Amino acid sequence: MRRFGSNLFGEALQPGRVTQLRFGIVIDQPVRHIPLVPGSMLLVAPTALLHPKVRQPDGRLLHDLLTGHPDRVPGAVVFLADLTEELWAWDGSTWAILGVDPDLVCDLIARRERHGDIDALRVDDLTAEEIRALDQLPLTARRDELRHRLRARVGG
Repeated sequence: MRRFGSNLFGEALQPGRVTQLRFGIVIDQPVRHIPLVPGSMLLVAPTALLHPKVRQPDGRLLHDLLTGHPDRVPGAVVFLADLTEELWAWDGSTWAILGVDPDLVCDLIARRERHGDIDALRVDDLTAEEIRALDQLPLTARRDELRHRLRARVGG
């Protein structure tokens, strides 16, 4: 499995450093990448990425970036778009370069949640604009608004 080296500032990931956070996974979108309707999200603990029925080492790599990034703080709500931006900023990598399919990882977590294998908080009142912000990287301000709203809901 690929491990992250130091970034341009000499910082290293410390996987597992922050585990009291939530990973937000968009679910129930009928047409992926064209979010025209309101949607839902699962907020899961980082350990969901390590579930044995989640594709590995892909889940582990997302987990390491999620829990080990130096800017991560307890109570954070982190989205896949955040991890994608952080991956690029870290060393110029993309999921494709790494051979990682984060969408499949998220789909597998959602399936495990439906089967009762993974605990999650389901949020059903996301607007179409919020869903769009989770899929389009430049919309960080809108993602921050959603992150704030969700942190208030989960008490972070």
